[in-house]
Amino acid sequence: MPSCEVMEKVETPIHFFTGDFVSDERLQEYVDYSNLVLDNSCVPMRRTIAYITRINLKDFESHDTGRLHKQLIDTVGGATLKPMQKKGRYYGLILPEGHAFGRGGFVGEAHLNFSRSFL
Repeated sequence: MPSCEVMEKVETPIHFFTGDFVSDERLQEYVDYSNLVLDNSCVPMRRTIAYITRINLKDFESHDTGRLHKQLIDTVGGATLKPMQKKGRYYGLILPEGHAFGRGGFVGEAHLNFSRSFL
């Protein structure tokens, strides 16, 4: 592992939108792993869970990121997402295993045209 210069870490909170298929503990494991990768890469950043909102993902069938983002806006409302679209804040849509989005080999995606904060 590289020797990293000790720096103050920037905290980047993430608000997760997901269904009941994933536990809070499992989401924390994902965030902990991302923090390990950041540490091992000498990136002075730390991810945190800001909040977890459970939503009904029944109609989230598209494999297209733009359509999924639009469905999220329609489901939770633009006013809910607007405060999360500030620099240094993020929100993510977590889909179930086997979802059409992942069938193309994707695990995740961020697209600046939709939102600089959406993953």
